[in-house]
Amino acid sequence: MKVLILTQVVDETHSNLGFFCGWIKTISKQVDSLTVICLERGQHNLPENVNILSLGKEEGCSRLKYIARLYRYVWRERKNYDAVLVHMNHIYVLLCGILWRLQGKRIVLWYAHGCVPWNLPLALFLANAVATSTSSGFRLASGKVHVIGQAIDTDIFLPRPERLSRRTPTLLYVGRIARIKHLETIISAADILVQSEHSLSVLIAGAPLTEDDTRYQDELVAEIATRNITGYVEFVGPLVHNRVANFLQNGDILVNTSTTGSLDKTMAEAMACGVPVVTCNVAYQEVFGAGFERYFFEAGNAQALARQIARYLALTMDEKEKISKIVRTIVLRDHNIIAFSRKIAMLLRGEYE
Repeated sequence: MKVLILTQVVDETHSNLGFFCGWIKTISKQVDSLTVICLERGQHNLPENVNILSLGKEEGCSRLKYIARLYRYVWRERKNYDAVLVHMNHIYVLLCGILWRLQGKRIVLWYAHGCVPWNLPLALFLANAVATSTSSGFRLASGKVHVIGQAIDTDIFLPRPERLSRRTPTLLYVGRIARIKHLETIISAADILVQSEHSLSVLIAGAPLTEDDTRYQDELVAEIATRNITGYVEFVGPLVHNRVANFLQNGDILVNTSTTGSLDKTMAEAMACGVPVVTCNVAYQEVFGAGFERYFFEAGNAQALARQIARYLALTMDEKEKISKIVRTIVLRDHNIIAFSRKIAMLLRGEYE
């Protein structure tokens, strides 16, 4: 089988989308050849059966030129693929879906987000199948939708046992610095814990992307100073993807204050490292099942977040080690990249049940 993938970025150094090179490498083992059309191309080291075509964002091309290149590549390469995988950006299905259908190409859309854009139903109509990480990641009812988990490389995201023996517990956040992430809840919870004489450090990894994001980060820094907890909270900036595993391995808890309503890849990566998560994201009830309550707090409730963190910090070493094994087992069972790539290949072939 020959496959075409459409995605945003192919760059293993990219802080947000560097992981997709891992997807490409693993999926390439399931197919004869892989053509990848991306909006932007950067550094990568991919197998010989992979061909990367860029729409030219790294060259500063206009949006009109992106679209022209897209259609040129899709038509020029038509004999080099039998099926299409569109990663997240469903607009490609809207732009090219009819052409692919007329050519007899099978279309699979990967979409994992709680948001339901107005034109997503049309993309669902044009696609042969939709793959998502959890049932909350695609909120349109259809027999075309398949829940296949996340794609976590559990050979890279591994536990580091000695982290549990450190004297100062470390709380982690990984993601964009933006108001929709509600990082002020983490800062307030840290203040509560410090005031109650808990010893801890908070490391916030990520970067602002817009002017408002930058203003928001400045506001957070000012709030940290006002609360007099500057020595406890640190912004470490964006992480190149190949540094994420090491960062997570050195943490005790990953805190997620986002309310996207879908499975956050970074949280699954943390769990693969044996690091428990504390979240206000209700989508995680599906991930944790009966044990969900120990990882959950009400969105925006810093007191509740502080209580959950304090509860974990009070556990014995054996109890923490047990939780570490539980969260990694969940990822090994439901979200490992090898099983994920096989399911993607089956969907592309029309064999998945």
